[in-house]
Amino acid sequence: YSEDRLNKYIEELQKTINEINTSHDYNLIFIPLYMAVIKKGITRSPEDIKGIEKLVDESFLKHEKNKLSFKSKKQFYYILYLYYFAKEDFENSYKYIKKIIEHIEKHSLQMENNTDIYISALNNYIIHLDLLKKWADIPENIQKLRDIPVKTKNEEVKTTFAFMHELHLFLVTGKFEEGLSTIPQIE
Repeated sequence: YSEDRLNKYIEELQKTINEINTSHDYNLIFIPLYMAVIKKGITRSPEDIKGIEKLVDESFLKHEKNKLSFKSKKQFYYILYLYYFAKEDFENSYKYIKKIIEHIEKHSLQMENNTDIYISALNNYIIHLDLLKKWADIPENIQKLRDIPVKTKNEEVKTTFAFMHELHLFLVTGKFEEGLSTIPQIE
């Protein structure tokens, strides 16, 4: 082995170790944050908000500029999505759920391994479009949801939310007749 090959090997090994450490560090933030969101829902006390803010401090927000692996960047965006969602800052949670979708779509080879995450992200994105009254963008994303080739029962169940999103869109936009015509497709 040449010295150059060994140095390259050490460099690659260090890069892998750094990616594993970053992923581990992100999991130490993501898991308690996710549990807080699941346990408390949206409405939170000031103490709950302070606890969430302790998990995601200002220095964490600077990580986006780092060269992160696909997985670490996805985790980073999910942490910020949950963080802002927990604080009821829907503009910023929208921004990060959109980044998750764009990140997965940009890496089409990763799509197959992240189908469940992509489906969940699309569902949450559609909910945010509704919260922010960006109804014109909803049909395109409902179609994306319908176009996903599902492989598991869980994925199949999650893609059926497309009908619920569509019916809700007809309701909030006053398109009741179109909504009624959709019901036979659901049955």
